[in-house]
Amino acid sequence: WEQELLDEKVAMAALIELLFRLPADNRTVSFGDIAARTRRSVDAVETLVMRLFSLELAKGVIDDVSQTVSIAWLAPRVLDMAQIQSLDEQLLAWTGGVDTALALVEAETPELFAA
Repeated sequence: WEQELLDEKVAMAALIELLFRLPADNRTVSFGDIAARTRRSVDAVETLVMRLFSLELAKGVIDDVSQTVSIAWLAPRVLDMAQIQSLDEQLLAWTGGVDTALALVEAETPELFAA
């Protein structure tokens, strides 16, 4: 009983780490990737993800037909230095994308930005 609970916690921690490392704008992952990362069978992935949702550690959608999970939100947590560095890189990439989109809008619609 306790071993099963511990195994579930380790699997959920591995799943959260996998999801955290995905770009925030594309957190869709296959059952196969989750199974490989959590060392569970593909058949056990849906139950694991539903447990993650029920504990409100993440919010998202399970697509059983395409065997994917799309995550919209992850619960905040304490980060180590490597995770902070990863988050910094993700934020820099996001701000770069925003700057590019802004430059494109300004170039295509200068009348909106005339002073």
